[in-house]
Amino acid sequence: ILGKLKLHPDMVAHQGYQSVPRSHHFVTSQILTAMAAYAKKGGVKIETGAKVLRLVWNKDHSRIAGVEIEKKGKKQFVLAKKGVLLSAGGFSRNPELLGRYNPPLESAVSIAGAGTQGDGILMGLSVGADMLDVAYIKATYGFRLNPKHIDEQSQLYWSGGIIVNKSAKRFTDESQSYKVLADYALAQPEGKSYIVFDRQMAENDYKNNPQGRILIESIVKENKVPEWIFAGETVEEAAKKAGLDPKELAKTVKEYNEGIKSDSDAFGRKTLVDTSGKPIPLDKGPFYIMPATAAVIATYCGLKINKDAKVQNVFGEVIPGLWAAGEMTGGVHGAGYMSGSAFGKAMTFGRIAAKDIAKQK
Repeated sequence: ILGKLKLHPDMVAHQGYQSVPRSHHFVTSQILTAMAAYAKKGGVKIETGAKVLRLVWNKDHSRIAGVEIEKKGKKQFVLAKKGVLLSAGGFSRNPELLGRYNPPLESAVSIAGAGTQGDGILMGLSVGADMLDVAYIKATYGFRLNPKHIDEQSQLYWSGGIIVNKSAKRFTDESQSYKVLADYALAQPEGKSYIVFDRQMAENDYKNNPQGRILIESIVKENKVPEWIFAGETVEEAAKKAGLDPKELAKTVKEYNEGIKSDSDAFGRKTLVDTSGKPIPLDKGPFYIMPATAAVIATYCGLKINKDAKVQNVFGEVIPGLWAAGEMTGGVHGAGYMSGSAFGKAMTFGRIAAKDIAKQK
């Protein structure tokens, strides 16, 4: 489909849980705009300003017959000729649902789309749908404080940076998934943590990883330090500006450098990311420190579907007339979310669902 729309990746990046670079990076807005135009050209009518409220059963309660919506303050019913496809996203922006399934995330920062309120999931649950993978709801680590956009997440730790808490001490192996790192970071005193890196790491990350470029672009291209990063010619100078203990951070960096050189890192770090890349010493000044946080970008769980994207109830039976696709479905990510798989399950099961609905009489 992307090929037909003449959309191509601008690079192939190395992301978490990948042994080699295989994440095809696209500009999201370009994809959404192109796909919307493609749908309209094919005769799809896109209604905006119409809120879907509930799923509606037919008279004998044997199948989903359509939906109840609210448009311009008036409620009305829309009949589904062949079926209803739910694709309303997750619930990253719904503190109540986050608290229900993962209490520590109830007050977490979220940078997901404003529409990720869990409406589709709630509609599915109301007609008996089963839920999968709620245990895998996690935040993503590496965002600047008070983030507003997905591009404000840095993965500098996968380019060699280390992560410390407010005591200037490391607390985990930085090569792990950003979901795992988020758990460790949120567990630190006051939930505070910092990514420490040097000039070499900034340049390597900017060159090889599209994620978070906006955060370090001025450093690499203009030699200017943005307001969310503290810099110094020495580790101690950067630490003092960031409000960390200079001596303690210098000690942490020294121990880290010695550990990776002798393959005896205190936290077992042996790679840059997952199983790939060799850690490099943090010793090429200037040095930088970015206060970081974890944010909820997606919920990785949702309604249970079968191979045809039909929604199933708690007994494993298909709910007639109901399909689901995208973020609001479970059973895809598991504990090891890989960058790009969310987009993949939306594209894949959206297509499967549409083709299956089209076959209905």
